[in-house]
Amino acid sequence: MDGGMLGQVRPPQSIFTAQAQKATEIGFKMPFNDGRVYVYSKCGPDTALVMGQLQQAPAVEESNDCNLVIPTEGKTLDKELQVTIPTGHATFVANAYEGGWLLIDSGAAEGLVRRIKAHNAFTTGTAATVTFKFRDALDETVAVANTVKIIANPFNGIIVNASVTGGASNTGRTLGVAPIDVTKAYYFWLLVRGIGPAINKDSEIHVGVALCAAGTDVDILTAVGDALIGNAASFCAASDESLLVDYKLG
Repeated sequence: MDGGMLGQVRPPQSIFTAQAQKATEIGFKMPFNDGRVYVYSKCGPDTALVMGQLQQAPAVEESNDCNLVIPTEGKTLDKELQVTIPTGHATFVANAYEGGWLLIDSGAAEGLVRRIKAHNAFTTGTAATVTFKFRDALDETVAVANTVKIIANPFNGIIVNASVTGGASNTGRTLGVAPIDVTKAYYFWLLVRGIGPAINKDSEIHVGVALCAAGTDVDILTAVGDALIGNAASFCAASDESLLVDYKLG
């Protein structure tokens, strides 16, 4: 186990191990004294992850995760809120949004956000009410005139990075790099900040150069709107070679 953790507390799972059993809360951050930060994550069910490649959050339900109707008024002391999930939303299992967020996106309570603790399942094809439960009370009335967004925990169901440049995209934002190979649906630590590996997409990259995502690889950041993922921490003379990156994603 690589040492130097802040507080010197041994983690429940090594940063060099992926496993089928969940060891701690998804989204839990583990900082190191040298500036590295890892986030406890779960690989998606369809594709394994490759060491040194960039990874991203699952795709966003662009049409069906926002402006959702509230069928029943939420009370000040309530620790839950009912939401109507539309017909076209993809099926999800109970607690698929656990660790994510519910945001009031319009109306008098606009801006109120609560972290999702639990919820029931939904099956596509028929609109249905899903009750989202929180650890904290709403603290104010949420009227049926309000609408909501539901935002999944981005570290639950990590997939291979598909963004062309790392700019804003509803396909899912770039989150970090896999420090090891990860089996489908396994739990692991994703590196989001500090020194870690990457694969060069460009012909030559010099130390200190600002980098953006180029699919699973990194490239020199040149276009306006591209998202900075970090800076080159080693020289790389050719494409398809590995380099070190000082990541700035977490």
